[in-house]
Amino acid sequence: MSWKHIIKEDIKKYSQITWEKIDIDDIQYDNLPDEFKNMENGRNTIYFEARYATVEGVFDPDVRTWGVKSVNSYATAVSFTAEIVDEEDDDVIGVLEIETTDVETSDDNDGMPINPSGVRIKVDMKGQKDPKNFDVSVEVDWQGPY
Repeated sequence: MSWKHIIKEDIKKYSQITWEKIDIDDIQYDNLPDEFKNMENGRNTIYFEARYATVEGVFDPDVRTWGVKSVNSYATAVSFTAEIVDEEDDDVIGVLEIETTDVETSDDNDGMPINPSGVRIKVDMKGQKDPKNFDVSVEVDWQGPY
């Protein structure tokens, strides 16, 4: 059986991949709604806690008649849960479920991008509380096999 046959019949069936618990390396929230602002002495005492993201993507091997040239993956969507926390008493006062398909790949990758290693996220809340109204963009850092 040839590589091309194996890839087409076996691996391509399972090409959709979900990577869970991917580190959120950086997250920035802009244009918070007034409900998420609790100003005290000139600073906001409400913060957002989000550590991990889920990355949906595709495993995409480049198969030639002579064999496998390369393998790589790319992201199609990223989702995460952000807890809204009041730092005065560390109480969770809300939860946001955020998802986006505005996903870019970091250009820093050496070799074949197979597994996401971390994400950087920008959330423009547009003064709204509903995540459906947010503009969210994500940059995914990739690593090779490990």
